[in-house]
Amino acid sequence: MKVYLLAAERPGGRRWRAALDPSFRADAAHGGGRSARLWRSLDPLPLGRALAAADVLNGRNGQARRTVAGSGRRAGGFAGRWKRRSWRIDGLAGGWKWPARRIGGQNGRSGRPAGRTGVWRERDEPFLVPVVQTAPADSEAQAAPAGSDALDRLAAAMEGRSLLAEEFDSLVRSLGIAKEDGEWRYWAQLGLLYGLFELRTGVAVFRPFGRFGRERAVCRRCGADERWIRRTPCASCGERCPYCERCLAMGRARACTPLFVGPARRRPDRHAERLERSGSPAQTARAPDRPVWPERGPDMPGRTAYGPMPARRPARQPERPEQPDRAQPDGQARRSALGSGVQTDPCGPSAADAEQAAMAAVFGLSLSPAQEAAARAGVRFVLAGRPGAPGAGIRPFLIWAVTGAGKTEMMFPLIAAERARGGRVAVATPRRDVVLELAPRIAAAFPDEETAALYGGSGRRWPAGGILVATCHQLLRFEAAFDLVVLDEVDAFPYHGDPMLAFAARKACRPGAAFVMLTATPPPALQRAVRRGRLACAKVPVRYHRHPLPVPSVARPAKLAALLAETVRRGAQAFVFVPRISRLEPELARLRRELAGVLPPGRMDAASSRDPLREEKVRRLRSGDIRILLATTILERGVTIPRADVYVLDADHRLFDAAALVQMAGRAGRSAEDPAGRVVFLSRRRTREMRRAIRQIRDMNRLAERLGWLAKPAASAKRRAGGRGRAPCRE
Repeated sequence: MKVYLLAAERPGGRRWRAALDPSFRADAAHGGGRSARLWRSLDPLPLGRALAAADVLNGRNGQARRTVAGSGRRAGGFAGRWKRRSWRIDGLAGGWKWPARRIGGQNGRSGRPAGRTGVWRERDEPFLVPVVQTAPADSEAQAAPAGSDALDRLAAAMEGRSLLAEEFDSLVRSLGIAKEDGEWRYWAQLGLLYGLFELRTGVAVFRPFGRFGRERAVCRRCGADERWIRRTPCASCGERCPYCERCLAMGRARACTPLFVGPARRRPDRHAERLERSGSPAQTARAPDRPVWPERGPDMPGRTAYGPMPARRPARQPERPEQPDRAQPDGQARRSALGSGVQTDPCGPSAADAEQAAMAAVFGLSLSPAQEAAARAGVRFVLAGRPGAPGAGIRPFLIWAVTGAGKTEMMFPLIAAERARGGRVAVATPRRDVVLELAPRIAAAFPDEETAALYGGSGRRWPAGGILVATCHQLLRFEAAFDLVVLDEVDAFPYHGDPMLAFAARKACRPGAAFVMLTATPPPALQRAVRRGRLACAKVPVRYHRHPLPVPSVARPAKLAALLAETVRRGAQAFVFVPRISRLEPELARLRRELAGVLPPGRMDAASSRDPLREEKVRRLRSGDIRILLATTILERGVTIPRADVYVLDADHRLFDAAALVQMAGRAGRSAEDPAGRVVFLSRRRTREMRRAIRQIRDMNRLAERLGWLAKPAASAKRRAGGRGRAPCRE
């Protein structure tokens, strides 16, 4: 889009900014409309160049070249120079020129009104024309005073959000403050003038090696670099404009597209207020936190043309890696979150009181010893930080819990601890169906909190509340918004292997926020960080029923029908995982023939990601109508059957890595009635991934036995899990 470059002339000098509203109503009425004269550029400019020009004219980039008339000293302002018949602004991509014939004209050669030519030297500013209002003075959309209801609602809705122009238009329409097409420009300009949010471009264009170097572009919303940037002719700005292809599904971000970013503000500490009302020792009053301005870099300059420039943050000192404690079985850092010396803010309640209040916040929550230990470690880690502290970095924490350990219940105390401090919480998951499952459970656990669900196709596009349950893609619309981000299933598709979603999850964290990851199969990089003591971690090696995990055995694929017949005879259900969708129908037809005398054909079925009846088949499986279900890895997570056996056909296939094998094996033994379900890898050879999966399951059983969290000795579990067929793989 194109905007006008606007100059507000005040007694102290001119203030330059970009005018999103072509009617200039907000600019004219801001401050009463009498304390400043408004001048605009003759022609509109692309948004990126207008913002860069405003920075240059306000004296923020480089040294200024204009001097105060009669003094000889430099003054912050316009950095330019004469080039024959054109005027160039240094530092802009491609150069931005005013023809020399346009400089000069009315009321003196500088274009300034009479009587003002002695302040600055002539030739130092572009040709300007006075602003003429295009709307009547008694229009209903006149600038609202600061503190009005509309501005308050807009400020609250924009806290921590990062929205493109179309999304901002939808937001103001949902608030009921804009009804006509294009009216979002007025409210955007008014919000910028009152400092409610910042203005950036969707794609930042810069030259890291000077103006003669190659032009680079970075997406400010998803962090994509030149590999994902495409340049096409743009109808909005009339130039060959770069846009981001990686986050195109969430809206087109261009170099001329406005991106509005609202700062997040800290809520009051409600736990400390309750202590004061209950007669506890007086707590020191907590000073309100300053608005947190997002991180800036040389390639992504922040917008400060509409308000005072925030103080520069001190340089962050490199943190020394903590030395691992050799006495701990999982190699964690000696002073990690599992230690007992973590303290909270001295202005708030003590660490012990806050931890105990968080553990008792959810009524009726019953945790096993392993779950309680991990939850307390997470609560200490959350309370140890101070979100919003200048220069603070994101603090990662890993909860490594086996499948079926009850990770959802373990995150409740962490949410309660952060909400007691007044912080905002986001629970992110890679898949939509998990959001639909988690949101009601979290809402039931916290009935006094406003819990919102956000995913593609959700009815409420702009939910507000202290707890947000969303898919990872929706976090692209937030920036520095949350004091605690809980990422469930960090190794699941599509989060695993997608740097855009990882960037979105970290961008949504405030400085100093806790970034808690929950998974049963951490990626190798996280496992190495835990072993080396660089990542605080809490392990949960046992399920809630305190029985050991079923250890997989290995058998020939020809024995699948005989093993399934034994599963049917013992009254259990079975998962049969195959590597390819094309294998489902042939294997289903073969098993129906071989098991015709054991199970009716209608009680066997197949499901995949392309099956439109997949949800219906999963419902029938849970009700017991389907006894044997063939599936791809689409059902390796999120499906719990009380009595189930797992068979992985062609377990040596290259698509089945150790994480996928562990997740598929986790479908068995999830209930206390049948804790020793059978897991069989059907393969003609033993691969490294199979051995790694079996080794990881055995290591968790050993750790649980060593910590005394098993209800029965692990030796009996090995005899039960051996099953029929070949002996389990040796390490």
